Amino acid sequence: MIRSILLVLFSLVELATFAQTSQSIFEWKTSSDFSVKEVFRPLIRDSYTVSLNDPKYKVYTLHTYSVKNSQGDTYTIKLNSVDDSRVNRENYNGFSIEHKGKTILSYYTGDPLYNCGNITLYKDKSRFLQIPLDDKSFALCFGGWFYYDQDEAPELVIVVVSEGKAKVVFDNYAFAYKYTPAPNFSIEFVNDWSGIEGDTEIYKKPSFLRSRTKHKIWREGNMLKYKSWK
Repeated sequence: MIRSILLVLFSLVELATFAQTSQSIFEWKTSSDFSVKEVFRPLIRDSYTVSLNDPKYKVYTLHTYSVKNSQGDTYTIKLNSVDDSRVNRENYNGFSIEHKGKTILSYYTGDPLYNCGNITLYKDKSRFLQIPLDDKSFALCFGGWFYYDQDEAPELVIVVVSEGKAKVVFDNYAFAYKYTPAPNFSIEFVNDWSGIEGDTEIYKKPSFLRSRTKHKIWREGNMLKYKSWK
């Protein structure tokens, strides 16, 4: 009996070792301002700054979208191409967000962005996802271009927008094997897809997940939460 109890306790300890406690991806400082956590933005080091006035770059806007928060405030999202004016280009280099005629965020990733198929099990191939957080705030997810010959999964960039402010709160690799759309947004994903060999249905195979660290991001109230486990 005592041996059985000890075995159960050891198993619980082992599970606790592999499963991290959930935490917030960003923190609200006030009702409208928030701070980021660098641990969730490792790929931001590969991003670069592009200015419309920088003679080194020529920026072309490929697509323009208008989005609103629950209160009806309008934001303009522009998907931009650097030094490539092709209107039929599938991927793009970065994006900018405008509010009341002012650019509140410009962001360019090291690798091109594409659509959100890689984080929605290909159920939604929109250029970005909008996730409501509260009446004033929402998150935007931008999916990365895929390279089947690399071990890293496509990039995922998440931006939080609130009352004329926008910040990148997540920039890392992510390939989802579970997806729940907004408003109850949730994805479970891996950042390593070595061995995929062009098989986009591989997320359905248990052998693909068995040896990899799994990650989850989900909406909880006006927050985005994160945890990982083996």
